[in-house]
Amino acid sequence: MTDTGESAVRTQPPHIIVLASEKGGVGKTTLAVELASVIADSSGRCLLVDVDQQRTAEEIVAAAGEALPFDFAVESDPRVLLELKNVRQYDSIIVDTAGSLQASAFLVEILASADFVLIPMIPERASVTPTVRTAQLCVQQGVPFRVVLNQVDPLRGAGPTESAWALLDEMGLPRTRSFVRRYVAHSQAQLDGIPITAYRGDRSWRSALDDVRRLHAEILIGLGRLSPSPALKVS
Repeated sequence: MTDTGESAVRTQPPHIIVLASEKGGVGKTTLAVELASVIADSSGRCLLVDVDQQRTAEEIVAAAGEALPFDFAVESDPRVLLELKNVRQYDSIIVDTAGSLQASAFLVEILASADFVLIPMIPERASVTPTVRTAQLCVQQGVPFRVVLNQVDPLRGAGPTESAWALLDEMGLPRTRSFVRRYVAHSQAQLDGIPITAYRGDRSWRSALDDVRRLHAEILIGLGRLSPSPALKVS
């Protein structure tokens, strides 16, 4: 990680945003990488920290090479995240965590440094219980969180999304109003080693990027960094 000198103008610590779910396969790592790209493209310097032992984020980042718009680090000690609150060269730090029930104790340690937790959830029944368990950990640790619907099938219309939202609302779980649909652009950009902010390889790129940008705007609003505006189209 290199300091470009921008740290001199930053007086506030970075916001540490953790992506977490006790279920694997919900697109957590892809969302972490793409949020880091969008943050770097629009609101300042970003660091992505991979604490998942599978190192999926590291593989994606390596494919991008010099095209990577954010800084990247691998870490196995959650106590290091607490130290990152003292840095000033980043506006945001995204933390990608492991997706398994066995990693819950490790996640508790990571949450000690978190300002905000994003819990990706696929709108399927199998995702509900792991989402609830992850949310309970956030509540126990006193960390603000939101559930975001991810990998939503764009061909099925609004029905599955509205049903999942209704279920989350019934359970009292806070959720984002934005969601991320499953487009070819997400996987193809990774295969091509191109950040989602620069990918133009197929006609789904704009919709895929817009979804992540809307989610990013909603996170900024939740963190108090951005005032709500109709132009953001976060609903």
